[in-house]
Amino acid sequence: MKFTDSQKLACDISRNIAVTAGAGSGKTSVLVRRYLWCLEQNNYQIRRVAAITFTEKAAGEMLQRIRKDIFQKLEGGLGDLQRWETVLEQLPLAYISTIHGFCRRLLREFPIEAGVDPNFSVLDEANRHSLIHRLLDELIQDRAASHDRDMRLTAQLWTPLQIRKILRQLLDFREKSRLWSAGILQSHFPDYLNALHEFNAQLQDRKIARLLQDRKWQDCIARIPGLIPPGDTGTLSERCHVVLELAADLNQPRDPERDLRILGRLRENLSMRGVNKAWKEENRKETLSGIFSTMKTLYDQAVPQYDIHDALEQSSFQIQQALARLLVASERRYAQEKRLRRLLDFDDLQEAALRLTTHPEIQPLLAGRFDYLMVDEFQDTNSLQWEIISGFGQTGGRLEQDRFCIVGDEKQSIYTFRGADVAVFSEVRNTLQAANIEHGAEARALKLPELGDPPEQRDRQKRGELIMAENFRSGKELIFFFNSLFAQIFEKERDPERPFEVVHQEMRSLRSPGASSGHQGRAAVKEPVEFLLVTQDHTDEAGEAEQIARRILEFMKETDCSEEDEEARPRWAFSDIAILLRTRTRLKDIEDALRRYDIPFVLSGGIGFYEQQEIYDLTNLLCFLADSRQDIALAGVLRSPLFSFSDDQLFYVSTGIIAAEPPERWSLWERLQHHARTPDVIPAELDPSLFSQSCQQLSVWMRLAGRIPITHLLRRILDESGLYGVLSGSERAAQRLHNIEKLLNIAQTFESEGFQSLTDLVNFFEELISTGEHEGEAQLSTEGMNAVQLMTIHASKGLEFPIVFVPEIDRKFNYGESDSIYLDALPTHCRHNGLSAVSAGINGLNPDENYAAQSSFLRKYLKDLNREKTNAEMKRLLYVACTRAADALILSGTLHKKKDGGFTISAASWLAWFERIFGIRDHILHEELTLRIHPESEESDMATLDIPLRLDLPIASDSPLKHIRREDSSPAVPHHSEDTPGRILQNPALLAQMHRNLRPLGGPENELFHVSPSSVHLLYQCPRKYYYQEILGLKGRLLRQITPPAGEAEAAPNYGAKRGTIIHNLFEQQVFETDRGSQTLQLDDLLKSEGIPHSSEERRRLQRAIERAGEHYAASGLRRLLADSPKVYREYPFQLNVGQALISGVIDVLFRHPDRHVWTVLDYKSNHIEDLQIEAEIERHGYALQMQIYALAVSRLMQAGQVHGILFFTYPGICYEDLALDPKSLQAVEVGLAEHLRNISLDTIQAAENPKACEACEFQRNRICLR
Repeated sequence: MKFTDSQKLACDISRNIAVTAGAGSGKTSVLVRRYLWCLEQNNYQIRRVAAITFTEKAAGEMLQRIRKDIFQKLEGGLGDLQRWETVLEQLPLAYISTIHGFCRRLLREFPIEAGVDPNFSVLDEANRHSLIHRLLDELIQDRAASHDRDMRLTAQLWTPLQIRKILRQLLDFREKSRLWSAGILQSHFPDYLNALHEFNAQLQDRKIARLLQDRKWQDCIARIPGLIPPGDTGTLSERCHVVLELAADLNQPRDPERDLRILGRLRENLSMRGVNKAWKEENRKETLSGIFSTMKTLYDQAVPQYDIHDALEQSSFQIQQALARLLVASERRYAQEKRLRRLLDFDDLQEAALRLTTHPEIQPLLAGRFDYLMVDEFQDTNSLQWEIISGFGQTGGRLEQDRFCIVGDEKQSIYTFRGADVAVFSEVRNTLQAANIEHGAEARALKLPELGDPPEQRDRQKRGELIMAENFRSGKELIFFFNSLFAQIFEKERDPERPFEVVHQEMRSLRSPGASSGHQGRAAVKEPVEFLLVTQDHTDEAGEAEQIARRILEFMKETDCSEEDEEARPRWAFSDIAILLRTRTRLKDIEDALRRYDIPFVLSGGIGFYEQQEIYDLTNLLCFLADSRQDIALAGVLRSPLFSFSDDQLFYVSTGIIAAEPPERWSLWERLQHHARTPDVIPAELDPSLFSQSCQQLSVWMRLAGRIPITHLLRRILDESGLYGVLSGSERAAQRLHNIEKLLNIAQTFESEGFQSLTDLVNFFEELISTGEHEGEAQLSTEGMNAVQLMTIHASKGLEFPIVFVPEIDRKFNYGESDSIYLDALPTHCRHNGLSAVSAGINGLNPDENYAAQSSFLRKYLKDLNREKTNAEMKRLLYVACTRAADALILSGTLHKKKDGGFTISAASWLAWFERIFGIRDHILHEELTLRIHPESEESDMATLDIPLRLDLPIASDSPLKHIRREDSSPAVPHHSEDTPGRILQNPALLAQMHRNLRPLGGPENELFHVSPSSVHLLYQCPRKYYYQEILGLKGRLLRQITPPAGEAEAAPNYGAKRGTIIHNLFEQQVFETDRGSQTLQLDDLLKSEGIPHSSEERRRLQRAIERAGEHYAASGLRRLLADSPKVYREYPFQLNVGQALISGVIDVLFRHPDRHVWTVLDYKSNHIEDLQIEAEIERHGYALQMQIYALAVSRLMQAGQVHGILFFTYPGICYEDLALDPKSLQAVEVGLAEHLRNISLDTIQAAENPKACEACEFQRNRICLR
């Protein structure tokens, strides 16, 4: 890869640097190159270079990339090979981890100094939630039982469940909540109230000043005089003069109270009443209306209207203090429980690590520990994490001159809900620049690896600020769209008072012109951006999902043709497409639509698991077993495949009780028990036995629930209910069964953490479901699967796809309007003496309104602040979603019709932003279904970009939806006059139908074939025989029942197989590496263990063959070759994914060739042949293809560019090495194998091309197969 100037500068280790790496900028390659460069410069001391990433997955990928680059250095003989070999061996010891992993490793080294138990374990988030859930329940119950005053105060606003949720949220943001609770508990109300009034005054003053300095506001004022009709004295003109006079008064020296009154009057005069004839000329009225509308919007956004009601504030203050005391008690209990169990949660890890990095004796040691520290995804960190990291590069409170490299992109900061603070990136960037200036870095020469021509360096870059604006991912048209869109969404310059807003940065496309990401060298997409909109008056919210499915099928019909292709081929595969979801609300609709259209898909990246029906059913059952009063859970269980109650039966359970006094307060379980005791009164058509059987089974499980381990209980439920069998015959059977196994694993892990109660487990699952815990479905092997990917936008970060769908652009943003509490830091630009740096906004009780709950001042302010921050994060989330696309971006949503024929668009939605920027609504109303974006500069190399507005796609005539096979229908089978085996196979259509019926359930292109290297030759030779033998299992005993063995002729093959097995065992045990005497002893033991009589003819034949193999092996030079090799692996197992194939096998010997310096595969063949027969034998058995499979596996596992192969034929003593194992040949094998398996999945399975191959075929003889 040829580096750009900015990428080269990012490898500079002569100063601290902060790199803003935009989407698709090649950041990972740069980080890996920088890491290796750091090693080269610090004498290859791997423990003195640290790299911190955001996720474990990212850390693993970076480690893999580093390993790959080191392999390439070793293969190419680049650099100090001995040093790189040592680095490779020490790589598992490298400091490459998440911040939590980094802290954990540090605490293992200094537990006493950090004040933690040396034998601590880390409490993961899921188990942490479960533990907190239980402790909070106990606390609330204890306080309620003792009539605690704090509980009485908080109960004025919230129920016990709400109090538990609030306390859990506060514990989740412990750093902030501690500051708030400490501050509010030390406060007195008079001081607090005065601080509120002072803060409000400062806030109003600052907001007004910002409004008056706003360029849009000033521009509106400046344009009004030119619109007033000359000489007009009408009402509207007079009002315009009043507005101008009031605006002039605001230019006087600042007086906040006066300015607020003036602005109020000015706002009242922004009215269009009194339009006369003069204003209707020259478009004056429309222009002024737009100006007034803009000014009203700016005023409403900028001028706060926060009233302070003293009595209401006092009530809110008292409830805050009560809640803070409950929080302190909760944290005390939580900390005590963790100490007893020797547990640390993620917050504990960071806080303890911070104690070390600020410890007067430990910090100096840590400051000299690393030569270089790199932090990736820095936009997703917070100030506490930077405090920890910076401690490793400070001496006497000053940052070192060349210690740090932070890499991130503020535009991709989307993890606020995990405590990330986007403002930290900018703050640390400024800190590093200040340190560089202090150390004179601007005059210092660059310290770069060899990367070609030296880069140009600007002043900002000399201070350590770099921007990698190049994009290697997306086409030029997409980059043009991104720049045009986000220039109007992001800010134009930094605003110190709104650090959560980010600044737009132009991207530059460096992808090869006219190249598609999926198929290099092919034509670019004609319409790289489109809007896919549903405009009908839908009552069915799944309408958009239908549109997405239809559009995907349109992509599947597109063809492309290159110079090498004689015929057009499909341009896209399903695996080229990703659907990125902002929320999981409509996940089920999209899944259903994709299934209806036979579109294969896979759920990935943290969505879908807890929403799957089989998981709902089992968690409902556990919920009921933990508490039999859970009526909704029991209803779900009865309705599920566990018991399969119909709607009528379920209705009868809940209503069909005959008694003198209807037991209205009976639970559903009590009602079911009643029906089980009185089956005679249940109508026969409702199957009374089902009621008693269900009651009996549930009773058994309830008795077991508290007596056996949870996982044992679940296993018993699955066995006794027959759920496995039911799901095995259902749609997506494999995925559903894997999901259940995943649930069992989660439960087992839960128990291993020390949780034994079923109630704890139920709370654990409820917590994960209610908080939207990101948990993906159980992962099947997806490498090579041809399936659309469904994932959240958050999970897609760092990924790219040729085609991206972003649905629900019309969905309203979630501002948490009904949240019980808002917790946030107050702005530093306003004085707030007497208020905590972090404050809470909650309701109070207003005595003037009959003690109704109303918003306090801080609640209103923090609610507005939360709305602004949410808008800012939605901008960044949209940026991440769009920039995942490499070739095509489809933005989809719904335009809801109004009665007058127009459309409603929520103001708080992505669609509203697109409407403001592109005017989508007017285009549709005027039937102009193409948006046009023009380049701002005539010098631009970009032409006008046309963006189609696609509305309400019809169902195509050949859509699979037109031909859906219903579950209750079956294909008609024609009548046959003669009962001839194989007769049905003569009909190609029926043959294809049979193959579909025999195929496992699920999308056909997603079948995963388990292939052995030795069976690949059969697949190439005769796909139909491979299908019968390897997939349907028609071999061995099953086949012999159909085709009787040919008597005595079977003896010879048995001997050959036994000979081969024994010789391979001898090679595996390295018998031939020993002296002759030891060989004889080991050979006797082996033959004896095989049950071969000592004096038998078979024994003598085998002994001669083995002795011959040993002699030829000694003469071949292989023994010496292996002895000289630096790395030798015997019986080396591997797994290899190629398209739809999962290939598993064992390589006889894998070694580094001492002369060629390449990985070499050695395979033993014991065939009884002469040397002239070798090539024919290789062709007959497909040994060359088998070796290519081995080489393909080695090339991937060892990151080897070239692999060598040796076939050693023991009988003639020949080493055959004329094998095509070059990368081009291996690629051809990979393509061919994928194509053969795809044909088996989709088409009629072909017989062997050579009819002679069928003559001796057992399937042909028995008429199972007819050509």
